[in-house]
Amino acid sequence: MTILKRAPSPVGSPTDVGQAPRPSSSLPASALSPTLSDGFGFQSPPIPGEGHFGGQPVRSRSPSPATLLQPASNKPFASKGVPLWTKHDVADWLDTLNLGEHKDAFLDNEIDGTHLPSLQKEDLIDLGVTRVGHRMNIERALKQLLSDR
Repeated sequence: MTILKRAPSPVGSPTDVGQAPRPSSSLPASALSPTLSDGFGFQSPPIPGEGHFGGQPVRSRSPSPATLLQPASNKPFASKGVPLWTKHDVADWLDTLNLGEHKDAFLDNEIDGTHLPSLQKEDLIDLGVTRVGHRMNIERALKQLLSDR
């Protein structure tokens, strides 16, 4: 019977025979371990005022869905019922959802407040809202609008 030995791991432990222990560092372990961006040779730029270094909390770049559902009170659509919204009111509403990139498609297709309650997933895709997250934000905001009024 032959006993086979495993080849040594390329990432050996400091206690492996014949290897010197690695020098210790004052940096946290996460700073010493490679990241995905290290493997591709790029780093994402730091965002001023964000992050966890220096005692600052980490913040999301996008607003929470609860924030997206609150219409801006300085816009005309906020004081009207959804069925009374013009296509420009719908465009303003998309702006408040941080989805202004879809305004032109909604305007070109004459989507006003009477159309909003009946919009389906396929309609949103036809309007160019191909990102699932954007469709979900629109659907969530519509549900909220229609249940409030």
